[in-house]
Formats: sequence, C-alpha cells, structure tokens
Amino acid sequence: MHRSPFALIGLLAMLHAAPAGAAEERVAGVFAAPNGTPKAFATLTVERASPLDAKLDLSETSHGTTIRDYDLDMTKRLHMIVISRDFGWFEHVHPQLDSRGHFTIELHVPRAGGYYVFADAEPHGLGQQVFRFPLRFGGPP
Repeated sequence: MHRSPFALIGLLAMLHAAPAGAAEERVAGVFAAPNGTPKAFATLTVERASPLDAKLDLSETSHGTTIRDYDLDMTKRLHMIVISRDFGWFEHVHPQLDSRGHFTIELHVPRAGGYYVFADAEPHGLGQQVFRFPLRFGGPP
C-alpha cells in the first residue's frame, strides 16, 4: 500500500507536538555505549522552567516495565553528562532516583543552543546502558 509522505509527516508532527501552553517534551534515547548491547529503552522528559532551565526526568524500561533497581557505578546509580554541541561547556551531574524508578534533576545551561545529554547507568542484571538525547535550549525544541 502506498501512503503519501505528507500523511506520515503530519502523523509524526501530531505525535511529537506538545499541546498549546505545555512546556514538556519527551525525547527517546539513542543507545550510545561503545561495544555494548542495548537491553533497555530510555526516555527523557524535559519540563521547561525558562529558556535555559529545565527539569529532566529520565526513565529506562525493559520488556515494557520501568526499571527501578540500579547497581552502583563509582558510588552513583546514574552519571549524566550534559555537553554543548560546540563542546564549549559540559556538566557531570548525578540525578536522584525516586520510588517510581525515575531519575530527576534541575538543569541550567549557560546559553541558548544545542546540547547532548548522555545518561550512563547499570540497571541491575542488564549491564552498562548509555543513552544519548539531543536537546535545544533557548528556542524551539
């Protein structure tokens, strides 16, 4: 069956568009561990507080279930690296794990532009899982 590419573009826009007035977006993680195997999926929910400030909420799932048990790696359950696309700024932070299995943290970036968020964790029994999320601050996502 042949479908119009415009219909697909419209469907994707509806799925990714936030309702009017909403300041939240969801970004699917891209597996980014060298020599690793993806055994989980990751989603980053971004709630904008201002053009340069956001609350990040990261969750990982395996077989449709939110992962809640993470092994320690260098005394932390999650290492998050936020880096500007021009490599001029980065931050290494450790979001807190809540009872739902979500890691949350407030983030402030120094200037508008593109950023990558890397999340590195070891869900219990799954080994190291690293995900990359592209974000834009100071303008449309």
